[in-house]
Amino acid sequence: MGGVGNSLDYAAAHQFGAIINMRPRRQTLYYQGNGNRWVSRRQSDSSRTVNVGGYTIRIPARPVIGLSVEDKGAVNTIFENFLAED
Repeated sequence: MGGVGNSLDYAAAHQFGAIINMRPRRQTLYYQGNGNRWVSRRQSDSSRTVNVGGYTIRIPARPVIGLSVEDKGAVNTIFENFLAED
């Protein structure tokens, strides 16, 4: 392990929050029996295509990567030492 941070695509959205605007689209829903049980396409015996309206997803910021005052000082020292090297 040993690393700090996260390179996953969604890491910034969790750290800082995000607003995702979903466009309207057509979606095929798959179900079994009388429609009370939604399943994967492979398990289905019926399907229905529906229109899904646009909507917004709001992800609140949940910072997991933070720097204390001491950490900020250490980071500054590391950068200064790096910049001072030849």
